[in-house]
Amino acid sequence: MYLASIAAGDPLTGRQIGEMYQRSPTWGRERITEAKRAESDRAEAERTKAGRAEAGRAKAERTDVEQVAATTRKVTGGVPA
Repeated sequence: MYLASIAAGDPLTGRQIGEMYQRSPTWGRERITEAKRAESDRAEAERTKAGRAEAGRAKAERTDVEQVAATTRKVTGGVPA
């Protein structure tokens, strides 16, 4: 709910969230903190996933270059073409 209010451009306060659930402003602020932490964790997981995918692509490219070099060495008997 809090993240949706951020996306809508009208973030809720701890007091507003507390009132919506007949709780205290402190309780509402704690829910905001939880929502921010969960969003941060999700974003970090996405960055980690993207970083691993990039590392995999880079490794595949290195492997391709190494295979071409090995094939060239076999074909030319180790003499540069």
